[in-house]
Amino acid sequence: PPGGYAVKLAFAQSIASKAPVVLVMKGSPDSPACSFSAAVVESLQKLGLRFEHCDVTHDSEMQAAFKEAMALPTFPMLLVAGGLWGGSDIVLEEQRQGSLRASLEEALQGHLGEEQIAALFVPHDTQPSSSSSATCHSKHLRRLVRMVAFVALKVRRGGDTLS
Repeated sequence: PPGGYAVKLAFAQSIASKAPVVLVMKGSPDSPACSFSAAVVESLQKLGLRFEHCDVTHDSEMQAAFKEAMALPTFPMLLVAGGLWGGSDIVLEEQRQGSLRASLEEALQGHLGEEQIAALFVPHDTQPSSSSSATCHSKHLRRLVRMVAFVALKVRRGGDTLS
């Protein structure tokens, strides 16, 4: 999103609440830009998990904002039910142990109903292409960025303070 570091930090902190599962990654699910992102995408797709993604490949400020907001120094970052669930190491270990789906479902409980959780997992052959899924550049998230930028500008001009 446009704006300085403070706006990007606010965006990074808020994106986790915009979808049940968000993968912050380098590249896209169709074209991952690093092997770690590719491995996590493959793991999630094997489960048939529907997820949103946010590509931070070409924005070092956005990368820094996510690292600060999530307190994780590496990408990809899997955000589940409004918070950081883990990085590639955790995703791949859970997959290796055969517990990835159960762990993700457990993380979603209390945030979504059973039917909503079940709807996130679809057979691989019926999944929509990731190009049709929302990204950080979706209309909804652009609106959020404009709102955060407006508040940040108002604060800088001596308006209301954020508390």
